[in-house]
Amino acid sequence: KQWYQRRVRGFCNHFVQVLSRDHSYSHSIGVVGNKPGEFLGPSDLTIDNLGNVIITDTRNHRIQIVDKNNSLVACFGGFGRKKGLLHFPYGVCEKDGVLYVSDTNNHRIQVFNAQTS
Repeated sequence: KQWYQRRVRGFCNHFVQVLSRDHSYSHSIGVVGNKPGEFLGPSDLTIDNLGNVIITDTRNHRIQIVDKNNSLVACFGGFGRKKGLLHFPYGVCEKDGVLYVSDTNNHRIQVFNAQTS
């Protein structure tokens, strides 16, 4: 978690930019697209206790989790109204292995187990 603390700064052109401690560019997470590991409009992120970066991939209607080595750990969700599906997820936070996702156009907060999603 400390590795990413204050270093993941924002979203630009459908990927996440990571900055070094001196705020210079370090690397990016993802590229534009709809395959796992690709993003369309990422809007929020949080970091879990393992240092994984959990990202709302808003226009792909899913959540993606990558580790500090930029490897995809999980990709879940998808467009829909049923439980577990998302419609423009916008915000995400994690506490004690539980993910809380604002499922914007479904007008709800969905709760996921971060270890089994």
